[in-house]
Amino acid sequence: MLDNIKKASDHIIFKLLLGILIFTFAFTGIYGYIAGSSDDYVAKIGSDHYISTDAFIKAKRIQVQNIKSNYPQITDEQLKLLNINKNILQSLVLRKLVEIESKNLGILISDKIVVSEISKNKFFQNKDGKFDPMLFKALLRNSSIPENEYVENLKNEIAANFLLDIFSGNVKHSPALNSNLARYQNEKREVTIVTANSKHDYNKQNAEEIETYYKGHLSDFSTAEMRDVEYIYVQPTHFSNQVTITKQEESDATAHLEKDKNYEENKKNIVTQLKFQKIDQKIIETIQELEDEIASGENFQKLAEKFKVGFGKLTAIANKSQNIPSFKGFKKEIFKAELDQPSETLQIDEAKPGYYIINVTKITEPKPMPLDDKIKAEIIKILTQEHQDKQNFSYIKQALFDYNKSEDLGKLKNISTNIKIFDRPDNQTMAMEGQNDAIIEIFNLRPKKATKIFPSKNNSYSFMVLNNIIKPAKANDEELKKANALLNSYITMAQQNQFIEYLQEKYPVTIREDLLAKL
Repeated sequence: MLDNIKKASDHIIFKLLLGILIFTFAFTGIYGYIAGSSDDYVAKIGSDHYISTDAFIKAKRIQVQNIKSNYPQITDEQLKLLNINKNILQSLVLRKLVEIESKNLGILISDKIVVSEISKNKFFQNKDGKFDPMLFKALLRNSSIPENEYVENLKNEIAANFLLDIFSGNVKHSPALNSNLARYQNEKREVTIVTANSKHDYNKQNAEEIETYYKGHLSDFSTAEMRDVEYIYVQPTHFSNQVTITKQEESDATAHLEKDKNYEENKKNIVTQLKFQKIDQKIIETIQELEDEIASGENFQKLAEKFKVGFGKLTAIANKSQNIPSFKGFKKEIFKAELDQPSETLQIDEAKPGYYIINVTKITEPKPMPLDDKIKAEIIKILTQEHQDKQNFSYIKQALFDYNKSEDLGKLKNISTNIKIFDRPDNQTMAMEGQNDAIIEIFNLRPKKATKIFPSKNNSYSFMVLNNIIKPAKANDEELKKANALLNSYITMAQQNQFIEYLQEKYPVTIREDLLAKL
């Protein structure tokens, strides 16, 4: 799997492929497990370095959470297509390779440099953008990461990045080279987009075909499954008035502070953190008690009143109902939960800490609706689209065949044409996936040649014909600077790839494929 590990995927610079953020991994404990052991690991590097199974699982969980937060509609099947396991393991292995080499070379990072990096980290800065030592210590403490462990991991990361930076030079290339690259990058293509032009109208009188379609797609023409739901939700706000900090607790927590000009602000921060910790503990205790009482059959509403937490009830809701609370994953869990079996405790939201427990009290099964005029109209529309789709594909297939024989657009039938000018694919934002592929293809063709067929709008299909190549005039200073930076990135990538290839030979990587496939 790692034969071609040196190649960065999707044109991402190597350092992005490493992709292991210091703060994120440190605060989830991944750094502490990367070393692994000889018993529990997914990858072995050299003779005595390991990527632990726990480090891999935690890294994967973070990556999946990030993807789902950016693309909430993504399915588990789509996630599998992203090849997450391979990419995460590559990142962990690559980082470890560079870290091992930096240690063997004796690259030492001073405390002064570490202090500077920590001070610049926005997570440790107050509202004025200044480093806050109390906030730093509180975040480490709340994440159960010892300060010395965090500092050591940060030193390793800085050393590894320093080693990589050796291969990143800001070189000024010859004006002729920059000029040629700038002109190449700014080339455009004038194309004719050939689109199938079907006016085919489905025979609306075909009652038999309409009924056949209706019977074959009954689930599409049925009432929605309806559910009655009750739920308990627990948030920090439910306990803000229940939790207090005693004078003794405040005194113990702030005893180490020096009475300087920042004393009151630092004291306030520490007391606030202490209250957060007590609220977190109160939430955990409440959840445990709630789960015990729910398991014994206690009523949800009475429990919510007893523990002074939130309670809600939803009646006859469907999957597309707009009145479902916007808790993270709430809608999904409602329609996954079984009747009369309360769900496990689930998090509400990363930005709004807390938990919810749901219980489906009634499920009303969907029922087929009668084949009335409204449903007939829907089916006619669907069948018209299907017929047009088939007709258009037939038209464009014939048009491409005819064009490849004659290279004469004037002889084509059942088509419409549109002339457009495109920038290089890496210089623009593209909307349609099929069109993206065609644009990439068009930049590798000679004039008068055609691309493959791609899906177009309105149940149609298209292909492109290259009319001519538009070469730019002399590049300006800004374009020359961009060309120089691009050349540097190419050179940096090539050098870093060679370096990784060298490290793989020096420290052979062994992957436990059987274990990785199960994770």
